[in-house]
Amino acid sequence: FALFVSMDSYRSNAFYAERNLAISVLQKARSQAISNVNQQTHGVYIDTLNKRYIIFEGATHISIPSTNIVVPFISSTASLSGLGVSNEVVFNQLEGSITTVPSPLHISDSGNVADITLNNEGQINY
Repeated sequence: FALFVSMDSYRSNAFYAERNLAISVLQKARSQAISNVNQQTHGVYIDTLNKRYIIFEGATHISIPSTNIVVPFISSTASLSGLGVSNEVVFNQLEGSITTVPSPLHISDSGNVADITLNNEGQINY
């Protein structure tokens, strides 16, 4: 019984760590856009195939690959989807707003589910 409870607790902790990481990555990209780092827009691309987040400068995650920050998923079993067809969101310089509001970022892992939404002002809700 203790082993079952322990594994369930571990999965739950891994899920919440993944959710918090996704929120932190989005906040970092928005913060860089507001701070106008390198006079560029900044964004996040969710690479579901390689299980990683990519914080990028420019209009898309392939604009300036040498400046990309790659952050691997915490949980190898987590499933992430959303942010539209391109799996990315771009925050505007100085404002942190977004031009196109993406679909919610949906995170699921071992029965736990969370949605992270963004509004047109770039506010991150979870």
